[in-house]
Amino acid sequence: MLHRKETQRNLLKENTTLRSIIQSEFEDEYKKLVEENSIIESKLQDLEAEISFKDKHIMNEREKGKKLEEEYLHNEKQLENKVMKKTKLIDDQQSKLSDRERQLNELKRLEHENTAESNKKDRIDMKNLASEFEKLNKQKQRIEDQARHLALKSYQTETTSAEIEEKIYSRLYMRLSEDLMLKMEIAESSLSDSDSKGDKLKAMNHTNIGVINSESGNAGYHSAHNSVNQDVPRCIIRPEQLEAALLEVHSGKVMKEVQNLNKEKSGNDEGQWRRVSN
Repeated sequence: MLHRKETQRNLLKENTTLRSIIQSEFEDEYKKLVEENSIIESKLQDLEAEISFKDKHIMNEREKGKKLEEEYLHNEKQLENKVMKKTKLIDDQQSKLSDRERQLNELKRLEHENTAESNKKDRIDMKNLASEFEKLNKQKQRIEDQARHLALKSYQTETTSAEIEEKIYSRLYMRLSEDLMLKMEIAESSLSDSDSKGDKLKAMNHTNIGVINSESGNAGYHSAHNSVNQDVPRCIIRPEQLEAALLEVHSGKVMKEVQNLNKEKSGNDEGQWRRVSN
């Protein structure tokens, strides 16, 4: 037992001696290690703080990314709705355009039919106008012959037949057939000018002109709106006026006009007239 205790004491002394030796030898190095460890710990704390800041920044960026993603999805949905609306609007416009094209084609077809019908009507009107013109021409010739016959038969003067036609017949006939001649001029102009035949037909149809029916002998009077074609004078000749004017020849009322004409010619010398009875 004593030997063991002695051995322990010796070992303890050696241990203490060795510790002191080791402590003395490694004390400086230990201090250096402690300082380095302190520096490392400080750096670790700085790194932890920086990592925490980075984490917060990353979290914020993630939140921003989520908001941007939500906004992107919302805008994409709105854009899709707008595209659908535009597509629907384009389809509607195309449908309306197709309807307009069909309407335009229908209008063109109707216009073509109306033009053909109008041309046909114009041709019929021109034929009627030609027939009326022929009747007017015959009526004019008949009035000329009747006026000439009555003038030559009712009076005989010292002047020649040519002077009778120039004075008596010209005054009588011009007073009776002035509007008839106007209507015939309009008819001739209408027949000769095919480009403006529609307007002149309207001018004749809207002008009040008296016409004598050469077939039945009765008076026919064509009337229309008085407000159209005011430049064309109204007719002042009626069948009863023609008859009354022709009776003036027999009653002697025209004699004064003839006498005045002779007085002007002979220098106020009274002409020699004598009535020839029927």
